[in-house]
Parts: sequence; C-alpha cells; structure tokens
Amino acid sequence: MSHQTDSQEAPPIVPLSNLEEFVAALEQTIGLASIQLNIVSDTLDPLLFDCPKIVSALSHLARSNAKIQIRILVKDPSELVSRRNATVLLAQRLPSKIKIKHLQLQPNNKNINYWVADRSVLLTLRDKVAFSGSFQARAKIEVRSLLEEFTYLWERQSADIPNLRALSI
Repeated sequence: MSHQTDSQEAPPIVPLSNLEEFVAALEQTIGLASIQLNIVSDTLDPLLFDCPKIVSALSHLARSNAKIQIRILVKDPSELVSRRNATVLLAQRLPSKIKIKHLQLQPNNKNINYWVADRSVLLTLRDKVAFSGSFQARAKIEVRSLLEEFTYLWERQSADIPNLRALSI
C-alpha cells in the first residue's frame, strides 16, 4: 500500500467563475512572480488590464527586480492602438521591463488566455465573458509545454506593435 505525502499530491486547481475571483487570482499570480511573467491575451481586456489593482501589481513587479521580464503577446492589438489602456501606458514608461508584441500565429489552444509566472504558476481564462478559468500555484508540469510554445511564439511568430511605442522628445 502506498501513501502520498503532501509533496507528492497534485497541486490544487482553483476554479474561477467571475470577474472578482479572476482579478484576485490575477493579482496573486503577479504577486508570485519574481523573475518572469508571460501573458497570452486576446486584446488586453480593459476589465483586467485597466484595473487599478492589476496595474499597480504589474508596476510593483516591474520595479521590484532589475532582471524581471514581463512579456505580453496580444492576439488582436487593434483596440490598443485606438484606445490605450493603463497596462500599455505602464509598458511605455517601463519599456525595458514590460514588452508587448502582436501574436501573428495562434497558439495551440487558441481559445484560452493565460498567465505563467516563474515557470510554475498558471492562470487560465477560458470564458472571456463570464471570466471563468483556473489558478494553480504549483503547475510546473502543465507550464512546461506552455512556456515552450510561448518562447517559440515570442521569438519567431510575433512582431512589435509600432503604434504602441512611446514618443520621446
């Protein structure tokens, strides 16, 4: 008979079913990042990326470590060019820390948006209307393939968004 210890148990998957729960999980995901935060998003939904709590958490993360990388792939940046949001403005102020690119090839699971913090924390958004998804604080196995795909997409299948660059005088 074998026993599973706490360290062998699968990490809990926390289901999320509304905007309030999702914002709290996103805030926690950002708070758990210390080296890297990778994001795949449809449009940088203003309900998330204009949310003062989220923008504040991103700002704190970007300023907390000299080597931090926040990389955001956006599937459809058209709204970002016409209507700036607070995350875009933050990226313009901190261009060496926060980079936003246009994703030119759809990821394998094109129906989800996701956030990966430090190769272990995973937040997924499956229903963009109801803000349902899931959060896992220890998801190294699940994250591995997503990070491989993200890195490939970032390096080979994305482009800078020229209209988002800050103008310097």
